[in-house]
Amino acid sequence: MRSIIFLAVMVFISNAQAHSDHLKIKTTLSSAEQKVVQHQSGLIKVEALLDKGRSLSEEKYYRQARELLLNNELNSPMSLVFEAEIAQYFHEFDLAIKLLNKSKQNVTTHLMKANTYITQGKVAQAKKSCKQLYAKTETIIYMTCIAKVTSMQGKLDKSYQLMSYLIKQYENEKNANKAIMHWAYVSTAEMAERMKNPEVAKRLYQKALRIHKNDIATRIAYADILLAEKQYKKVEALTKKYLQHDPLMLRYVRALNIQGDLRTSAHFCELKRRILNYDDKKAHLHYDTLAEYYYYFNQGQDLAHKYANKHWQQQKTPRDARLLAKVAASQYDEPAIQAIQMWLAENKTEDALLTSLLSDVLI
Repeated sequence: MRSIIFLAVMVFISNAQAHSDHLKIKTTLSSAEQKVVQHQSGLIKVEALLDKGRSLSEEKYYRQARELLLNNELNSPMSLVFEAEIAQYFHEFDLAIKLLNKSKQNVTTHLMKANTYITQGKVAQAKKSCKQLYAKTETIIYMTCIAKVTSMQGKLDKSYQLMSYLIKQYENEKNANKAIMHWAYVSTAEMAERMKNPEVAKRLYQKALRIHKNDIATRIAYADILLAEKQYKKVEALTKKYLQHDPLMLRYVRALNIQGDLRTSAHFCELKRRILNYDDKKAHLHYDTLAEYYYYFNQGQDLAHKYANKHWQQQKTPRDARLLAKVAASQYDEPAIQAIQMWLAENKTEDALLTSLLSDVLI
C-alpha cells in the first residue's frame, strides 16, 4: 500500500534540507522570523520521524510525528501532507483525502490521493488523480500511476506490457531514481501476480527489496508467493529478521508449522500473545492479520470471517479480495462473494488468482 507514499514523500526531502540550511545560515532573527524558523524546525523534526517510520516500517515514529504536529500546531501546506501520510498509515483514508484536498495541489498530493483511492478500491477516482500528473512530472511516474489504475480497469495485459517496457528503458539510465524504480517494480509485480506469472513477480519483488529492504508490504507479497509454492525455507529466510512485524511473524510461523519444525510452538505462542493483546485502537490496523491468524491456524473461522469482512470495508484491492474470498469460501458466505463479484464487475478488474478462488466456491 505504501509504495507510492515512499515515492511521493521524496519530493519533500530537498525542501526540508533547504530549511535546515537556512537555519544554519541565519543568526540574527526578528520575533516573526523566529516563529518561522521554529515552525520550519518543527517540520524538519516531523520529516525526520516520518523518514524513520518509512525506512523501518515502525509505527512508533508515525505516532511521535503526529503528536509533534498536534502539540506544536504546525499548520502549513507541508504539515497537511505529513498529516495525510500519517492518516494513511493508520488507515484513516477519508481523513487523508480531506487533508490532501486542503493542501496545495502538486505531484505529491496527486500521487498520495491516487494511492489512497486505489487502497479503498475507488479506481475511477484514482485515475482522475493520476491524470493530474500529466506534464507535471517524469514520464515514468505519470505512466506508472496510469498503468497501475488501468490494470484494474480491464487492461491488465496492456498495462503490464507498458510497465515492462518502461522498466527496461528506465533501468538503463545512469541516475535512475531508486524510489521511482521501487514503485515501478512493485506495481508491475502485482500485475504479474494477477496474471498468474509468479516467476516474474518474484524477480520484481527481489529487485524492489534490494532498493528498500524494509518494505514490509513487499516482503509480505513475496512471502505469500513462496508459501503458495511450498518454498518454506525461503519463507523463513525472507521473514526471520522481521519477526517484530506481526504479518511477517505469521508467515514465518506458518512456514515452520507446515514443516513440523520444533520451533513452531514457541513462536506460535508469541504470535498468539500479540494477537490477543490487540486493543480496539490497534486492531483496525491489523484486520487482515487477524483474519489470517484465525483462518490459517484454525483458531476460529467465525472470527476469521468477521475480520476479513472488516478489512474489506477498509481496503479493496485484488489482494484484499483474495483474502476475503478464501475466508468466505470456508463458510460459504454468499453476500461476501457477491460483494467481491460486484466490485470486480464494476471496475472490470482482472485477477486470475481471484477468479480461480471464486470458481472453486461457485462450483
